[in-house]
Amino acid sequence: MTIAEIRERLTSEERVEFEEQLAHTPFDQLYAKIVLEWVLTPEERAEDRAVRERVRAGDFSGLRNLDGTPFTP
Repeated sequence: MTIAEIRERLTSEERVEFEEQLAHTPFDQLYAKIVLEWVLTPEERAEDRAVRERVRAGDFSGLRNLDGTPFTP
């Protein structure tokens, strides 16, 4: 997927947010901060944000390590 294709899929409100993040993200972080988030559908982005908020609040339930074992901080 290209940046242009991502832009085409976005609503006008999402496009403003996308362009703002794109303009202010350091080049070496573009893939991690822009592509990995914005290639998702709006529903997937909302779910991803909900998980991040839950983890920030200290709730690690349902998270797994790469080997499949439950994550414990």
